[in-house]
Formats: sequence, C-alpha cells, structure tokens
Amino acid sequence: MEIVILGYGPAALSALTAIHGCPPSPKGEEIETTVITAEPHPPYSPMFLIEYAFGQVSRRQLYLPQIPSANGRLKVVAGRKATEIQANENRVLLDDGEIIPYDRLLIATGASALKPPVKGLDKPGVFFINRLDDVLRLRARVRRASNAVIVGAGAIGIETALALACQGKRVTIVEAVPQILPLMLDADLAAFVQAKLEERGVHFLLNSPVCEVLGKRRADGVVCEKEVAGDLVIVAAGFRPNMGFVNPAGIKTARGILVNDRMQTSAPNIYAAGDVAEARNPFADRYELNFTWFSALEQGRVAGSNIGGRTARLFYSPSLNVLKGLDFAVASVGQKVNPAEYELVFFADERAGTFEKVYLKGGYIEHYQSIGLPYKLGYIYNLVRNRKKVSSRAQLAIKDYSPVYVG
Repeated sequence: MEIVILGYGPAALSALTAIHGCPPSPKGEEIETTVITAEPHPPYSPMFLIEYAFGQVSRRQLYLPQIPSANGRLKVVAGRKATEIQANENRVLLDDGEIIPYDRLLIATGASALKPPVKGLDKPGVFFINRLDDVLRLRARVRRASNAVIVGAGAIGIETALALACQGKRVTIVEAVPQILPLMLDADLAAFVQAKLEERGVHFLLNSPVCEVLGKRRADGVVCEKEVAGDLVIVAAGFRPNMGFVNPAGIKTARGILVNDRMQTSAPNIYAAGDVAEARNPFADRYELNFTWFSALEQGRVAGSNIGGRTARLFYSPSLNVLKGLDFAVASVGQKVNPAEYELVFFADERAGTFEKVYLKGGYIEHYQSIGLPYKLGYIYNLVRNRKKVSSRAQLAIKDYSPVYVG
C-alpha cells in the first residue's frame, strides 16, 4: 500500500506514529510511506520558533524526534511542494513535475503567516514568524535592531514583543482592534495583561490598522493613525491554511479542508489533519480551524490510525491557547463566543492577580479564559473536551474564590 503524506510537522509525525503502531495488513502487503515537505529542514516544533529566534533554545532542541519507519518503508522528499492533487487518478503532482501515486493520502501541510493587504509588506526588513527559514533570517537581523514594530497583538505578537523587550529593544505593538489577545480574552482581562506588559516596557497602539510599511530600500516603520518608526518590522497577523494546491471541486473546503470525525475529506482515500483541516465541533454544530499543537497531534493520530487500518474517531478537540513568556499564566480553552448567548461565571481575586471567566450553555462549558491559574487548565480542558456537564458552580471553583459576577 502506498501512503503519501504532504507535510512533515506535528500532525504528520503523529500520523506516522499511529501508522507505525497499526497491525500488519491481513493480506501481508508492505506499507510504503512517502513524506513530501516543502521545507529542507528536519521536522521541528513551531511552538518554540520564537524561543529559537531569540536564543532561548538551541537548534537541536527545536527539532522533533523523527519516526524511523512507518510499518514498512519510509521515504522523505524534502524541498518539494505539491501543486495539484489529481483525486480521480490517485496521484499528486509536485512542483518539479514529478507525479507521486498513492493509495491513501494525508494532507498535513499546516498553515502560513497571514499577510494582510498592506502596502510595502514585501520590503526587506519585514519578517514573519511561521517557518524556520523565517526565523533564521530574523536571527541574523535582530542583533542589529534597536527599535521593533510588531503588527498584531495576538499570542505570537505578544510573545515576540516580550522576547525583544528582554533583549533591551524598544517594542511597539500595533493592533487593528481595540484590545490585545482578541481571540483569547475579553477586553477586561486583556487590559490587565496589557498593563503588565507595559510595566515591562512594551508600548501599544490599539484600534490602529496598519496601511503601509515605511522605507525606500528597506522597512523603517509603519503608518497607521500616525507614523511609527522602527528598524525591524515583524508581522504577526494570524495564519491561513496551506491548501492552494487543493481543487475545491474535488475536495470540499471552506476556510480549511473540511473533514469528518475520522479526518476524511470529501474525496475517497484522502485525509487531512492539523492546521490545514477544518473539523466539526459537534456541540456548536459548526466547523472550526484550530491552530494549536495539541489539536494537530490529536488529529494526526486519528488520521494515521484510519489510514493504517484501525478505526479511530475525533470526538472533539477544543482549542487550547497558552501565552508564553510572562511570570503568570494566561490561557483560554475553546473558541470565543458571543457573551449575550451564554451564561457567564466570573471568578476574580485582584490582589492575587487571578481571574477566570467561564461561558456556559445548558450546563456545558463552551469557552474558558483565565489569568494566574495554570493548575486549573487541565481540569477545565477535560471538562470541555469530554463534554462534562457542570451541575454546580462549586465544580468550577476549585479554590475558594467568590463569584463577583454571574450573568
């Protein structure tokens, strides 16, 4: 059986591990697995690219353990991209013209940095943090920089700002919406985190969409509601799935590649997992992209098991976001919701610097966000993931907090 995997990140490695663990075929056929990756590097952890960019981890620590075999022979084709999937003929066309046949195909191509429609974004001196090659270029530049502008106040932008501030750089974060961490926190909790970041020397310009990158030969700042000078511009405006080679007439797509609970696409023998896959949230009756490490591993495991001959299903894989770089925990579970449609339970202890918001519907947690409570994250995540009903608020208040608002 010929298995082809597009991509060599966490989802692909998780799938390879699952395939390797499947029992041999009853027919005795050998599995030949071909991994096609656009990057020339061994597989690495995207979670720690920022730490590597600023010297907090080594190149060796960045790399992930490789799978020696996958229940048969394993071949890795590096530095090549898929340009087309010919689903009717069970083959993949590569950018060098090579045609790779498959019996089963896994698309695990991840996501790329979102490039907003900003004039001058292609100038030298503008950097993204999404691939190892991006970070290698950034490492070479950051030593000479003293004044950084970061476009985007999500988790990547904040973590990058903290790392730069620790190196003594002046850092300004420019964000189009009125708060930081808009996909993780409500405005009040975000304001608390922002104040702590300002104490560390990080500057903010919120509610200010960037319209242009300044500079003639290279970037030297941005223009939003005013000019912001900087000899280093880093764009952290989000991600988009890598699926430009997918024909939506043959494989159903929306924001990502649509998959069922076995990670199967609409095309026979084709699966998708990780950042490129848009899986169904059975409780909210919608499909969701989930750009997190834990989701990539879980989806890869399910896809690999089914490709290898076992039956596995993805029950639910809620997003789990944890902000790194601060001396207190900032986290969220599940995608943000419209507060008007949910019951809110809010626990707070301002003196201790601990806050948490729990959004419930019908007794089930749909979204959770917290500051200063790392020990509760696993407990809440399991309540959300396993769809455990919360019968009383005492189940939420593991520690003796008093609800300051219940609405």
